[in-house]
Order: sequence, then C-alpha cells, then structure tokens
Amino acid sequence: MAISARDIISTAFRDIPVPKSGDGPIIVAVSGGSDSLALLFLAKAWIEGQGRNAGGVLHAVTIDHGLRPEAAAEAGYVAGVCAGIGVLHTTLAWEGAKPAFGLPDAARRSRYALLDQFAHDIGTETILTGHTLDDQAETVFMRMMRPAGEGDGRGLAGMARKTWLYGGTCIHRPLLSISRQTLRDYLAGFPQGWIEDPTNLDESYERVRVRTLLRSNPSLAAKALALADVSGRMRNVMARDCADWLDLNTNVEPGPVYEIRAAARLALEGSGPARISPVAEHAIQVLVALAGGREH
Repeated sequence: MAISARDIISTAFRDIPVPKSGDGPIIVAVSGGSDSLALLFLAKAWIEGQGRNAGGVLHAVTIDHGLRPEAAAEAGYVAGVCAGIGVLHTTLAWEGAKPAFGLPDAARRSRYALLDQFAHDIGTETILTGHTLDDQAETVFMRMMRPAGEGDGRGLAGMARKTWLYGGTCIHRPLLSISRQTLRDYLAGFPQGWIEDPTNLDESYERVRVRTLLRSNPSLAAKALALADVSGRMRNVMARDCADWLDLNTNVEPGPVYEIRAAARLALEGSGPARISPVAEHAIQVLVALAGGREH
C-alpha cells in the first residue's frame, strides 16, 4: 500500500521544531536528485501545514563540488525549481584542489563544512539532508565489511537522524526511514523532474557497487537495516548515559572550551586507560571531536 504525503510528513518531521518568528531559516540541502527534491517539496508542505509561508522559513542550498562539467547547470536547475515554488536558493562551491584518493569522503566533509559555515553566516542551526532508508542500508553494509574498528556497535547503527557539527549546527536526516521508491512515487505528482547523477552508476565507487548488490539481494539490505536498528538502540543508550556524564562532570565555556571538573579529572587520571568506563571514554571522545571541529 502506497504511503500518503501526510504520512511521510508526520514520520519525517516528527522531531524537528518549526522555527518561531524571528528564528533563523531551515537550510534544505538540494542536489536536484530525487531524494533531495522530494525533501524540498515535503519540507515546503510541512511548513505550510503549520500555517507558515515556506518562502520565509526554508532556504535551499546546492553544493557544486566542481567535479563534473554539468554541475553548474544542475545547480541552476535547482535554483529555477526553488524560484518556481517561492523558496530562496544559494549555490555553494567546493573550491581548491581535489584529492586523488578518497574523493567521496573528502566531498562529503567539504559539503558539511560548507553547509555548516553557511548556517552560521545566515544565523541558523538547522540543516536538512535527503538521506533515505536505502542510503542507510548501504552505509551499514559498507561498515559491516570493514575489517575492524566498529566493535562497540555504535558504528553499525548507521547514520543518525541528527548529527551535531562544530558550533551547534545540527544536521537532520528526516527521510532516513523512507525508501527512495516511496519518494519517487511521491514525486510523480509534481511536474518537475529530478536529476540523475551519472556518478551513481560509476562502479569504481564502493557505494555504487554496494547499491547494485543490495538491489539484487533485498534480504541483505533487510539484514543490514535490522542490524542498524539494534545497534541504534545501543547507541541511544550510550548517548543518554554520555549526556548525563557530561552534564555532571563538565563545564562548557563560550567557544570550543570544555573543562572536566576536578573530581572527574582526578578519577580519570588515577584510573588509567584500562579502567576508564566506556561512558566516560565516549564522553571524552565527544569533547575532543567537538573541540576539534569534527561532527558528532
């Protein structure tokens, strides 16, 4: 049975607050592909369902990575779609030399850095991206294939619905429980078409190879998502315990300054690495990540 637009919206935006009058806008990352275009239209319907003018709340952003000659025209297409529905649009460019190896990961980091900086520039903390259930299955399957390093279960939880970036900016992934096909069925009701990125067919990239494998083996995708669900519950428990530890044991100063209170510091110094609790260890990793400007 097809899911209705109302059901998608109630599922996708259930934990994202609608900005109050005077708050900063909500950034919607839109490449022009089916997932992000559906996110744009759904976000517009969500805001308007709250009695607000989407044009005054949403700000679409397209990242031109400078990797394909068509990218500028694609950004222009997205700008035209946004103009047609009354939503502000900005194109940001990834400038400078591109790495010879690890390009997808470098592009991802640059994308988040550009979005984070733009959010600060326009005075907002909220960014929406169009990651879907399909992306989640691919991410978890790729992590399953890693030789080591994900043993605590949190990495196998896949992408979180929220990721905090340095400075308080928050990436929301509202479509993470929605399949790509559901979104494409939804887009069938709109005259605007989506862009097919040829990179998504290039099997020199690991994610594309995994996507092809999971499409032909749906049971593998289902197992990856089941693992993500269990691991996600583990991550949520750890996150709650970590938040409690940080609240009890740290002071936060303006800027990237975090002070561990004296009692906790003495306990950590006296315990040695082998005796530090998993919660305290993870909490310190969070502090180091945030102070270093990394996402968490």
